[in-house]
Formats: sequence, C-alpha cells, structure tokens
Amino acid sequence: MLTTKIETERLILRALVEDDARDLFGIFSDHDVMKYWNSSPWVSIDEARLFIANSAQAMNSNTEVTLGIYLKSTGQLLGKIMLFNYAKESRRAEIGFGVSRNFWGKGIVHEAGAAL
Repeated sequence: MLTTKIETERLILRALVEDDARDLFGIFSDHDVMKYWNSSPWVSIDEARLFIANSAQAMNSNTEVTLGIYLKSTGQLLGKIMLFNYAKESRRAEIGFGVSRNFWGKGIVHEAGAAL
C-alpha cells in the first residue's frame, strides 16, 4: 500500500487508486489536456485502470512517483503529477502533469509542483 500523502493549502497529493479510474479517464480523454503529451487521448476506461496499476508498480519499485491531485475541500480528482526519468547521480528528474481543463489557470500545477 502506497502511503505518500502531501497536503497544501488547497490540495492533497496521494497515490491514485482504482476508484479514481473514471475521473482520471474523464480528464485524459480530453483532446486539449492531451495536446502536449506524447500519446493520444484515452479512448477507454481500461487505459485509466492500466495507468493506475502501472503507476503503483513504478512507485513500489522506486522508479517513478505519480500522485493524484485532489481538491482538499471536496476530494475531487483534478489530475496527476509525476516525477520520472530520475537520475540518481545528478539528483534530477523530469516532472509531468495533467489537470482537468476546468481547473486550468487556477495555480493548481504551481501549487502541486512546489509541494512535490
């Protein structure tokens, strides 16, 4: 069980769980959200389930960190934030994120990124 949990003023960052699949699919099936990703918008909820399972496996093996971004006041899933391509020698990693279009321009990525 992954127990990473980070809280900010407005957000909770924690591991994605199976129950997040429907909301995650809603976010990443949006063409605008996926515009700058290197993959197409998701077409099946099974892609969300697979992403959640793969994220848990990567976190358990300490190769990536993927956390859901949740609105603290309601528990609503807003998106995800990731650290990947970790280079131990230089202590660097790439950061990636995706947030529901309804929450663009509200400082969500800035707040989540600063916390991570």
